[in-house]
Amino acid sequence: MSTIAKFRIELHVKDLELLKSIQLFFNGIGQLEVLSTRELAYFEVTKLDDLINIIIPHFDKYPLQSAKSIDYLLWKQCINLMITKEHLTQSGLQQIISIKSAINWGNSELLMNTFSNIKPIERPPYIISEVPLNPPWVSGFCEGDSSFSIYLRPNTNEVQVSFIIYLNEREEPLLIKIQSFFYGIGSINYYNKNSACYYKISNKKQLNDIIMPHFITYELVGNKKSNFLIWSQILCLTNKKAHLTTEALDKIKFLKNQLNKWN
Repeated sequence: MSTIAKFRIELHVKDLELLKSIQLFFNGIGQLEVLSTRELAYFEVTKLDDLINIIIPHFDKYPLQSAKSIDYLLWKQCINLMITKEHLTQSGLQQIISIKSAINWGNSELLMNTFSNIKPIERPPYIISEVPLNPPWVSGFCEGDSSFSIYLRPNTNEVQVSFIIYLNEREEPLLIKIQSFFYGIGSINYYNKNSACYYKISNKKQLNDIIMPHFITYELVGNKKSNFLIWSQILCLTNKKAHLTTEALDKIKFLKNQLNKWN
């Protein structure tokens, strides 16, 4: 059985240019692929030397803040076993399989059945870092897990503008830290059915004074930037009470329909 380590970023194909920028940032290593049947694209690095000399030094210098940091540290343990060639031994391979069981989605059913005698390790608890969040990191994180939301209440001229970040409930400490970064505004809520939590800001003054200026200063670079710009236009219209007029409400509806369109 061969052992291959990989680092992979998967996004909607709309963000292919962002993946190209990431590949360029990492000195052009790895490969880009587009899965047209699923409208997905990914950047992937599998060459061990590139993982050791480029990917790992980057994440050691700029640590992950979310629960993904646990996956990274476990993955790095497996890389270290491969560096010392222990993955070529039975005991080393079993150790990697045991560690892998706690990374991301765990071991596949085939792997579990093949190595049914191997006991999975217990996933370490996620402990939030005390290092303060920096503004560019917050914007980068929001590229994937945030939503610039517009809700038009049916049969009224009421428009609710919100900024929301969705995460798994195990990452509630990170949402609390992000809320603190944004001066404690907004609220953290829970979806009990799918073990999710979210941080939401709907107060227009807070959106105008804190959220919009943040993303203007520390710009989004992926397709989410276009959503932010449309969302900002709608927010400005509601500030002027213009949404109370039929003409402005029609404009808001038109702008809302442009959100999350990739072409």
